Amino acid sequence: MNQVKLIGRLGADPDVKYLPDGKMVVNVNLATSNDYKKNEEWVKRPASWHRLVAFGDVAAELAKYAKGNKLEVEGKITYRQWDDKDGNKRTSTEIQVWKIGGEPPEEKPSASEVVDDDVPF
Repeated sequence: MNQVKLIGRLGADPDVKYLPDGKMVVNVNLATSNDYKKNEEWVKRPASWHRLVAFGDVAAELAKYAKGNKLEVEGKITYRQWDDKDGNKRTSTEIQVWKIGGEPPEEKPSASEVVDDDVPF
């Protein structure tokens, strides 16, 4: 079974595009924390970044979020491979989102609402 569940914060506003058939596609990066507790103290580690892609209705929901928003997603790991304009092989690992957890925010968070300790970027 290919299934992944992630909870993190968006690194940028979602990038909304449309396929030739009119179907919405959203791409955005999600940062997840790698902090852990050792001897009763939290050890901070760099965040892990995950590329998210969503289509259709799920894309429309994802497009409501903004940079810094906390988000829970479920989906599957997908791999893409293509040749760039110079003929070099390129690869990408993405999480194809099929479910978004939680309620979308009603508006973008203000700078005072985003605490630096909460945002891993």
